[in-house]
Amino acid sequence: MAIVTIDNPPVNAGSHAVRKGLVAAIAAIALDTALKGVVLIGAGKTFVSGSDIKEFGEPLSEP
Repeated sequence: MAIVTIDNPPVNAGSHAVRKGLVAAIAAIALDTALKGVVLIGAGKTFVSGSDIKEFGEPLSEP
């Protein structure tokens, strides 16, 4: 079982760095044939509270 933790304090806002980290985690997990499942959790008191407001008004960066 893999556990992927989103940890972007203070409220776990979805940001470019979070998206990039999730893509990297998914790629690594896909290579591990021994895994039977994945749990996605948020660190602290929230899962993902929304988008990072610092990125509003900017073009969406891949991923």
